[in-house]
Amino acid sequence: YTLSLHDALPISEHRPDQLIPRVHGWILGSTFNLCEQLWRELKHFLVCDQDGVGKMIYTVNEKEKQVYLRDEGLLEVKLATKNLIPSGLDVVYWSELSVANEDIVEKLFDDLMIRLLSPYRGLGGKGGSFLVSGTPRPPYKVFEGTYRQTFFQKLYERIEDDPEWGVFHFKTTDNPYVDPTYAEKARQYFSGADFKRLWLGEFVDSVH
Repeated sequence: YTLSLHDALPISEHRPDQLIPRVHGWILGSTFNLCEQLWRELKHFLVCDQDGVGKMIYTVNEKEKQVYLRDEGLLEVKLATKNLIPSGLDVVYWSELSVANEDIVEKLFDDLMIRLLSPYRGLGGKGGSFLVSGTPRPPYKVFEGTYRQTFFQKLYERIEDDPEWGVFHFKTTDNPYVDPTYAEKARQYFSGADFKRLWLGEFVDSVH
């Protein structure tokens, strides 16, 4: 499944003058290194897109990791931290939500959901789009002998049957560039729980 910028960002829609920026999207990374990679990919695919998306670019701010689009659109790559204060948003993509700081992830997620519901945001002013991705992780330690499910797992289980969300699950071998025989080799090097997480994309209860 793919969602182009043309589909996700209402660049051509008429909007009230008080919306600043008129169209606004965030791409979030849970680590600094991930943000750097997301920024490189954003610039590459915007320029190389064959459907004319590259023509949407007005200017690029390398220091702030911002791409200004025509008609007052703005895409920003940001680090997901407790100091992140959301504004009204049309689209958010949070890459590797599963490795986010468990102390702040739920509050930040809720704040972003509210901002996606800001007046006039999203296609037709009906609310913005939220896309998250991640690799299942084992429960994390709260204190000695006590573990909890990650927020990513709880979110997945909460929205799995929610008609307002689309939930997608992929195994490593679903990637056409990955040789299926690698999976059998991986079984020799990973524990059963880690193989399920990293290769089958399944949540596990074990911390080992």
